Amino acid sequence: MEGEMSDRTFGRKKTAASNFSNRSLVSPTTPTLANPVRGFGLATNNLIQTQTELSTDQQEAESANEQLLEQQALREKPITHDMSRISLRRPQASAQAFTHGSDVYFGEGKAPENNELTHVVQQTGNQNSIQRNLLGDISPSGTASSDGEDSSRLASLSRPEYIIAQSGSRYTLLPLQPNGQTLYFFYGYEAGNSSDQAARDSEAPFIEDDVIYAARSGFTVVYDLEGTAGNFAEAIFNPSTYGIYWSGHGDMQGNIWTSDNILIRPEMISRDRHGGQVSPNLRYFILAACGSAQAQQAWQLALPQGCQFEGWLNLTSNREGVDFTDSAWSEDLDQLFPHGGLHPDRELRDYIEDVRREGAGREPGATDTTVPTTGR
Repeated sequence: MEGEMSDRTFGRKKTAASNFSNRSLVSPTTPTLANPVRGFGLATNNLIQTQTELSTDQQEAESANEQLLEQQALREKPITHDMSRISLRRPQASAQAFTHGSDVYFGEGKAPENNELTHVVQQTGNQNSIQRNLLGDISPSGTASSDGEDSSRLASLSRPEYIIAQSGSRYTLLPLQPNGQTLYFFYGYEAGNSSDQAARDSEAPFIEDDVIYAARSGFTVVYDLEGTAGNFAEAIFNPSTYGIYWSGHGDMQGNIWTSDNILIRPEMISRDRHGGQVSPNLRYFILAACGSAQAQQAWQLALPQGCQFEGWLNLTSNREGVDFTDSAWSEDLDQLFPHGGLHPDRELRDYIEDVRREGAGREPGATDTTVPTTGR
């Protein structure tokens, strides 16, 4: 996509390698993870060795500002996506816990109980020491407070729901109460292409709402801003994968482009060709790309029985992509401005909900009163 109404087929060509500069997409003061093995192995991450150090006063001020920006970003949901504002990229503000080096850090007063702490140690694969970070708590008035300043208020703070690990363009959200199911969210836009990156950034706030919702619901979430062919294979053959969402370019013949300029065809995941097996637990497979549904039958044959396929027969635009991922749209708006997919009455959140309900022992589409809050 290029601009709000342009399609996703423009200017795509094969190149030998990406020229992406791997610029940081997080706040300069946000500690993150870097350079773990790209495969789905959360216990094999190699963590960064350096951390930006700020004075206590500066961190307290920035902590307060981050909370305010997070609330504003979720409330406004701007079309022009400022990567530094979205809550997902400020793990110490949104997740209330993040990993760094061999440690797991919690904001003051936000450390989990012992049983939850076990989950953190298991998920990170090391006997990690637990340390407090330098950030104070955010008081109801929006100011930072130090440890012990208000013990009664600290006791009422909500416990963290997930931690975030980052590796380059990839964010992995690890719930503290995991349900054993993994959901993948990919962008297949060409790395280093400014038009492609602008298209991705315009969609990101809406997709990230679903990413955060899924993590809060207990799913392990892999969210990758640059989905490569290897990443695609990792997701499709991982037996823990229950859902895949891919947003990017298509060739109008049912095939999709990856960020490293590889054209993925249905036969590439054929069991006969690879001797492997597409995840038997895959419940939905969504290709938000131009013409992806032109090969619907071929994709469906390659997918496990019962897996829901969503694709687009024609060109797709930014508006249609946002419509599909923005569950705040009413049914009336959906009817006036259909997203153009094979199932115009369904959106990304609906597919996630089907998997969540099934895992909780309910029929897909059933009413549920335990849906976590999303900050919408």
